[in-house]
Amino acid sequence: MADKINIEESEVIEIEPTGGSNRYKLPYGLAKGLGLNTDGMTPREVWDMLKKRGVNPDNEYEKLKEKATTQLNKKNEQVINAEEKLVTDRESAKEALAITMKKRA
Repeated sequence: MADKINIEESEVIEIEPTGGSNRYKLPYGLAKGLGLNTDGMTPREVWDMLKKRGVNPDNEYEKLKEKATTQLNKKNEQVINAEEKLVTDRESAKEALAITMKKRA
């Protein structure tokens, strides 16, 4: 289910989830990045293989958490910027309308 962020009643931005848990995907992605074959292996077996090559799961999860936090902060900044632009656009539209109404009067 998509998370919804209300900018105002008439405009809703939907953020689609990216898929399942990275908890089980992470070891496979790391192994693939190292060129290791993981066919038929469980996540635990892949982690064990990675540990033998010096990969620390706690460090990798921390890196993943930091990356997700950075991405979330960027999304939040985009929403704030969109809200500010919306306010600016509304103010400009009101000013333009006022000028037009004065010209007609």
